[in-house]
Amino acid sequence: MASTHSQKVLKTLNEKLLVTFQKYYGDLKIGDMSPEEFIQTYGAIPQEDDNSPLSKDSQNMGDT
Repeated sequence: MASTHSQKVLKTLNEKLLVTFQKYYGDLKIGDMSPEEFIQTYGAIPQEDDNSPLSKDSQNMGDT
C-alpha cells in the first residue's frame, strides 16, 4: 500500500493535470464527459492499492 506522502503526491499531480487540461481546453466536453470525468476515467494517475494491476506489476519488476 502506498504511503500517505505518495497518495498526496498523486492527488496533487491529478489536480495539476485537471488544471492544465482546463487551461488548454476550457469547458470543452469530450463526448458527454466533462474534463473532470475524462481525466478520472482515462487520464488520472493510478492510485496504488492492492487491487491495482499497476501496483502488482511494479511489485513483480524485481522478480526477474
